[in-house]
Amino acid sequence: MEEQAATIMSEMPKLSSKDFYRLSNFLVEIYRLGTHNEWVNHLLPSLHTLIPSDRASYNEMRYGKTNHISVKTYPDDSALRRPLVPVFEQYTHEHPSASYVRKTGLRPALRWSDVQDPKDFEKTTLYNEYFRHFDTRHQLAVALSMSPSLLVPVALNRGSRDFSDRETLMLNLLRPHLIQSFRNSRTLTALKSRSRALEHAMDELNRGLLEFTRRHTIRWASPQALRWLSVYWPGEATGDQLPPSLTEWIKQQEASFKNNKAIPVPQSPLSVDQGQRRVLVRLLREGQQRFLFFEERTDGPSPEDLVQLGLGHRESEVLAWVSRGKTNEEIASIMGLSIKTVKKHLERIFDKLGVESRTAAARMALGLSGN
Repeated sequence: MEEQAATIMSEMPKLSSKDFYRLSNFLVEIYRLGTHNEWVNHLLPSLHTLIPSDRASYNEMRYGKTNHISVKTYPDDSALRRPLVPVFEQYTHEHPSASYVRKTGLRPALRWSDVQDPKDFEKTTLYNEYFRHFDTRHQLAVALSMSPSLLVPVALNRGSRDFSDRETLMLNLLRPHLIQSFRNSRTLTALKSRSRALEHAMDELNRGLLEFTRRHTIRWASPQALRWLSVYWPGEATGDQLPPSLTEWIKQQEASFKNNKAIPVPQSPLSVDQGQRRVLVRLLREGQQRFLFFEERTDGPSPEDLVQLGLGHRESEVLAWVSRGKTNEEIASIMGLSIKTVKKHLERIFDKLGVESRTAAARMALGLSGN
């Protein structure tokens, strides 16, 4: 066994210290990238430079009743390639390495010459009607993703000389990192897409959402939440730091929770007025993530408006404060009543309006004033 291992090692191509230096620099950059498009746009020229080629390509080969191939290349050859893509789609079964990978399930870096005699490939329709137009006679490729209906390879193409064992080894060493960084870019792209959908939904509902760190800096925020920070805390919001007064309220809320359980919606959200409008802020936590949920409201109906619902003056006043998001404790303090008296007023309000909750009563009051 030791002799066999020694023989294999002696037959492997040698990489120089310069090769390893270039590989390490390549990996640092490829993991630093963000979305899928950014990843592809950086990968192709970088790989083209690391392993010299005439053309580097990223391909998504979808198989079905009719095949569909999408290709990005560096340098860009879309003007020449676009009218030839139907040929590629029709004769993709003649592609040497793609056919081999789909048949065997193996995904090492492969040259065409590893799986088919170049002279035989040059007799195929795929070569003569597609690759010949790009003067491509040699290819080195690796599959990043594979399923029965999809194959995603990245390939290097040459016309003059085949790729060496050393260059094949370099691509094989990169293979697990290319696959992982490819998956990372796809995941980040999906998350950003969902984030944009959430932002749009929040804006449509006139709501805002913000995630912040333990240091009370903004990690992520919907556009509406950022607008309200500047409107309701003018001069306080600087950079990614939450306004000091908002931070102080958060600390007070968190101090009342002694464990790591998710913080429920507080009974008393923070209410900040600005003219005839106000924003309500609620603190939420899921695991280690902390969120602020914003909801803007206009001033609710006046007690005089609510009399027409058949309520007495005191009952109308209590309901007006309920519609503004005040708690029983706050209403009692504002009106100089006991909490028990406030609850009695609410019971009579519910009975007269035919509702069973303060939310339903507040909705009727706000509907009366057009809010």
